[in-house]
Amino acid sequence: MGFDGTKYSDGDFSGITSKLDGASGKVEDGPDAPPEPDAGEVTGEVLSALGLLSGGAAKVAEGLSAMSSAVTDNRRVYITNEDGVTAGVNRAG
Repeated sequence: MGFDGTKYSDGDFSGITSKLDGASGKVEDGPDAPPEPDAGEVTGEVLSALGLLSGGAAKVAEGLSAMSSAVTDNRRVYITNEDGVTAGVNRAG
């Protein structure tokens, strides 16, 4: 019985990537914009705050997408190293 590697499989990485992509999509799709607020004298400030929230949501979606890409890139490195270590341990063993 040889060494069969550590506990992370390609499917584990795919699952993480899928969840990050799904979360990014949900943030991007989000609910429809509400009608313009009628807040009297502070309507401008309310609109400004809503704009900041919308911009923040866009940054969150961008960050989730970047994390998904990083997981995909690192999965390749991990699996390559995993295969090499497994083969080395089994040769030595």
